[in-house]
Amino acid sequence: MKKIYIFIFLLFISIDVFSQETLTITTYYPAPIGIYQELRATRMAIGDNYINNAQHCWPPEACVSPIDAAADLVVEGRTGIGTVNPQRMLHVLSNDGFLARIETNPTALAAIDSAVLEIKNNSNQATTHRAVNFLDRWDYPVGQIAFNGNHPLGTSMWIHVTRPNDARLAPYADLVLDANGNLGLGTITPQARLDVAGDAVLVPRNTDNPTGVNGMIYYNTTNNEFRGYQNGEWKVLGTKTLHMAKLARSAAQNIPSGGTNKILLNSEEFDYGGIANPGSGSFVIAQSGLYEITASWRCGAFALSHIATGDSELSVYIYRNGAEVLHAGSSVKGPINESGFVLGSDVMYLNQNDIIEMYVSHTAGGSRPTMTAYTDRPRMSVIQIR
Repeated sequence: MKKIYIFIFLLFISIDVFSQETLTITTYYPAPIGIYQELRATRMAIGDNYINNAQHCWPPEACVSPIDAAADLVVEGRTGIGTVNPQRMLHVLSNDGFLARIETNPTALAAIDSAVLEIKNNSNQATTHRAVNFLDRWDYPVGQIAFNGNHPLGTSMWIHVTRPNDARLAPYADLVLDANGNLGLGTITPQARLDVAGDAVLVPRNTDNPTGVNGMIYYNTTNNEFRGYQNGEWKVLGTKTLHMAKLARSAAQNIPSGGTNKILLNSEEFDYGGIANPGSGSFVIAQSGLYEITASWRCGAFALSHIATGDSELSVYIYRNGAEVLHAGSSVKGPINESGFVLGSDVMYLNQNDIIEMYVSHTAGGSRPTMTAYTDRPRMSVIQIR
């Protein structure tokens, strides 16, 4: 009898349907199967059990399990968005890399205390709530982010990275942030702001001094030293290996009159720190710091023909990276027959890989050889004092 009424109803409205291409069904339940270009509903229940109006209904209807009056859509099974093979209750497959966007109305934030997303675990078992699992393309678990409400110290956040052949889950975690604000690495019960179980590199490493705040400590990889920031400046911590070396010229080297000439320091007298280079006659600074640099030169006796009248100027220079940084001079009175001596010394801050060299000059006329006796050789020393 129900089918006859339906047939008559459809026949009665057929003229209107074909003329307006619109069909409104308000009394037939369940709705007929078909393809709809546009479907509007005040509310909808989807699922094999949810379609049973005697079991699930909206108020004010009476049934066994009423649906919340505020719910407009309830779905019993899995829902797929972008996929016809949903693997979970909600499975979103994106083709552009963006899975979902969750946004709140700014005016509603105050009312809900800024809660944007809520994840609840209704299990009564004392297990970790693995709220977020990360899978690779083969569905193999590679890690989890969890919030454990049964932690001995209160609610805590756990992060676990799965390793090959790793079956450990709760209560194991790589990183734990407990309710007291303590961070644990390799331990689920951190006892301090940072508690590390196992090996750790706790001091930051940098190639140069960062912007400092009193109490900061870092390891300088350029000079291989610990530095701490105290009273507005960086200071080297602990015992520092000080570098020092001395080179001399053991063989005679002719120095022409006028102009500066590099002394080819070829004899190493001592070298602590590997900064002397007798092959090139220079020093290469191994670590930045404060250094005292001293250079001395004794020139052989001046014949009367070399200094007929007036003075002859002897000079010694210290060069840093090819540029003069110190000049010391000495005069030899003429006409006499004596040797001349000049010494220059200064304290300066040097950087790693700076090149230090010794130059000399004289105005005696003609070439003058450097002296070879041990006490008279040209010498240069570079000594780190800080």
